[in-house]
Amino acid sequence: MKNFLFSLVAIVTFSFASSASTINPMNEVKTESASITIQTKDAKTVYAFNSVNDFRNHTNQILESVDSVMLDEACTVTISMTVSVTVSTSIGVAGGEITTTVSGSITASCEGAVAAGRRLRASLIAMAQG
Repeated sequence: MKNFLFSLVAIVTFSFASSASTINPMNEVKTESASITIQTKDAKTVYAFNSVNDFRNHTNQILESVDSVMLDEACTVTISMTVSVTVSTSIGVAGGEITTTVSGSITASCEGAVAAGRRLRASLIAMAQG
C-alpha cells in the first residue's frame, strides 16, 4: 500500500512537471516597408510601400514619370529611397528582433534620373534582402 501511494504521488508529480515545461513552437514574423521620395524644384512626392515586392514592381512607373516632369532643360531631380526589413522571432517568452534598413539618395538631371533611380533601387533591394 505504501509503494502504491508513493507510485501515485510520483506519477502525479511527473505529470505536472512535464506539462509545465511544454515548449511553444517558434513564431517568426517578417515585416517589410519601403518608400521613395521624388523632389523637384517645385514639388515633393512621397510613395510608401508595404512590401519589397510592391516596391520593386511599382517603382518603374514612378521613375518613368520623372521624364514627363521635364519642365526645363536644366531640371534636376533628387530621388531618395529607403528599404526596411524586420524579422521578429519568439520561442515561448524569449524573443528578439532584427531590422535591416538601407537608404540612398541621388541627385541627377531629369534625363539621367530614371537610370540612376533604377540602379539605386537594385542596390538597396540587394542590400536589404542579402
